[in-house]
Amino acid sequence: MKRLLPLFLIALMGCYNFQKKVVLLSPGNSKAQVLEIMGTPHDSQFNGDLEVWQYFGVVSFGNCDYRQLWFRNGRLFGTTSYRSACVGGCSPCIRTIDWSRPPDQIIEFRNR
Repeated sequence: MKRLLPLFLIALMGCYNFQKKVVLLSPGNSKAQVLEIMGTPHDSQFNGDLEVWQYFGVVSFGNCDYRQLWFRNGRLFGTTSYRSACVGGCSPCIRTIDWSRPPDQIIEFRNR
């Protein structure tokens, strides 16, 4: 049991750092800005002018938190997320993108 505690704490810190990075993202970020904040994506998929980068972090033993970052014309326009119970690491449970359900896109902001 004493050996598992350090592993559990490392997993929690990894999830905390992952969440901390995600909060720094903003709509309109370039791919270069996202790479600087998040690092290299664990997965990327393309469909026409859309591109999705996927990242993951460990929530707890066997549970992973995933973020899908959606780009159009090289700019971040939205994110989606999901969690999965995955044995053997998070990589095997990365989902194929559902291109029929992109996140809502903010076209512009107007002050009233």
